[in-house]
Amino acid sequence: MWSESGLDNFPVPNFYTDELIAFLTSDEYKILTFAARTIFGHRKLRDRISISQFVYNTGLSRVTVIKCLTDLDVYKLISKLDTGGSHKGGALYELQLDHSKVN
Repeated sequence: MWSESGLDNFPVPNFYTDELIAFLTSDEYKILTFAARTIFGHRKLRDRISISQFVYNTGLSRVTVIKCLTDLDVYKLISKLDTGGSHKGGALYELQLDHSKVN
């Protein structure tokens, strides 16, 4: 239906909105939403995202992005699977799809 109407979209687990929007700070939610857009928008389960991409696309400072990523990792909402090292695309991130595994 959405693609037929010409609207571009990406899937987001319902619990991201139903449960997390009241729990997360607005900055954390921005980071989570951008990561979901990047990962799920490319129809993947994990993807490489650089800190500079988070900064550019959310308007948040580098320090704030790193703090939010750390907090979201503590909540088990986003996992950094590798640091990216010399990979130009940034670290490899994966988002939690099972709300029962979120802290």
